[in-house]
Amino acid sequence: MHESERLPSPNSTTHTLRVWKEPILKFIFKATIVGLVVGLFISLFRMAVTEALHLVKDMFGYVQQHLIWVPVLIAGALLLAWVIGLLIKSDPLIKGSGIPQVEGQLVNELHMNWLSVFIKKFVGGTLAIGSGLFLGREGPSIQLGAALGQGIHRLSGNRSVFEEKFLLTCGASAGLSAAFNAPLAGVLFVLEEVHRHFSPIILLTVMTSSVTADVVASQFFGLTPVLSFGHLESLPIKDYGFLLLLGAMLGVAGMIYNKTLLMTQSIYQRITWLPGHLHGIFPFILMVPLGLLAPQMLGGGHDIIVSLHQQAFSLIALVILLLVRYLFSLICYGSGLPGGIFLPMLALGSLVGAILGQLFVSVFGLDPMFVNNMVILAMAGFFTAVVKAPITGSLLITEMTGSFATLLPVIIVSLTAYVISDLLKTKPIYEELLHRLTTPFKEAMDHQLKSRETAKELIEIPIVIGSKAENQYIRDLNWPRQALLIAVKRGGLEIIPKGDTKLRAGDSILILTDDYTLSEVKQEMNMLCTDCSSYDRE
Repeated sequence: MHESERLPSPNSTTHTLRVWKEPILKFIFKATIVGLVVGLFISLFRMAVTEALHLVKDMFGYVQQHLIWVPVLIAGALLLAWVIGLLIKSDPLIKGSGIPQVEGQLVNELHMNWLSVFIKKFVGGTLAIGSGLFLGREGPSIQLGAALGQGIHRLSGNRSVFEEKFLLTCGASAGLSAAFNAPLAGVLFVLEEVHRHFSPIILLTVMTSSVTADVVASQFFGLTPVLSFGHLESLPIKDYGFLLLLGAMLGVAGMIYNKTLLMTQSIYQRITWLPGHLHGIFPFILMVPLGLLAPQMLGGGHDIIVSLHQQAFSLIALVILLLVRYLFSLICYGSGLPGGIFLPMLALGSLVGAILGQLFVSVFGLDPMFVNNMVILAMAGFFTAVVKAPITGSLLITEMTGSFATLLPVIIVSLTAYVISDLLKTKPIYEELLHRLTTPFKEAMDHQLKSRETAKELIEIPIVIGSKAENQYIRDLNWPRQALLIAVKRGGLEIIPKGDTKLRAGDSILILTDDYTLSEVKQEMNMLCTDCSSYDRE
């Protein structure tokens, strides 16, 4: 028998279990490589978008003085929309932010051609975001990072699906870290939004890639926070009542934003006289008069956020800015152009914070010096209400502004916004976008996954206080038919599971399943082990 015949398949149960037991240093080394590569390319992406945006603003400023060039401007906008549309038509997975696509790939609901996505998302994202549309770079950065992580795995000659998911996750985290110079937010976003739970090996590798990418990006952009507000006075404890009011209103605002964003996508889907990949024509055409009237408003929202700190706006001006940015950001993202909603969301949150801050001053007597605090706090609260990721929102804003003095108020606002949005039954926006994205392709993807060699997936799931699995014997639980319980991890111990093994809160269980059943098994295991909302403890 040849040696190759004795080796297990890279997607076999034996190989998957062997990989799980490999030294952590091997995974950290691979995560470091991913962080270096992703940090470099996302930095190039940031520079390309920034330079393109500066060029576009200068061009609009010139056309303002020479209106004879307006027809050329319109023709250029139509040409850009057509070019991006061709890219979308050739690979539909580059549409939108890219975050739902990454989440879908991790649970095998989507399949991504990493090289195609990387090239076309890089070019399409640069053209769409750099043209001045109200789109952010963070979503594309996450998808670009995930594609590079997958590509590094494929180019290494390794065919293990299990290892590929690790590097794809590391790439996604590194992408957000390099996009905003926010390594902790990069780590927590992947763990809180993408995985929803994590194991020590995922935490260590993701942290490694995220920090490495941040180090690389810092070589290009320095250590200055992306949104530097300078020194801010701490909000007095006596004024903390404003935080609860602010968080509650942001929770309502997040619910409205989510519903209207999904509604905008539905409106675009009803436009049948124009191919879907050309829907970007609408925001590009609307951008021309907007850019001619106020070129400084163009872009994802960074300049607007910074200007709120640098100059005073009247309440009427703030309301107008909010309405314009709100409506145009919906039009831009709903069209399916490659761009994210992180930064546009933060810009909307900052404007809401500035408006409410002024109202708190005039109605309730808040000291005007704390209006800037409300701007920062509102960004975190609005992000939390929309994405339903309070920890990520709190740390993201803290890292982006470099103001750790606001960390406690940020957490209070974020938690309040989360609770209110939850009471209003607001679903996480990326979860809803993923559902809409995968529904048309689900049957084809299931057939594709079942027709190829079956790969094995290992998932680690914690036992949460109040879950159905807590304090239950393994034999008494209704386990998914496609799942095999491999081990129970309790502290530093790894217990061989038996029928009379009693699960405790804080345990982690290892589940082996086929890759084509991964999404279904994850949902069932989460209901069993991490969901405590419907469990009535006796």
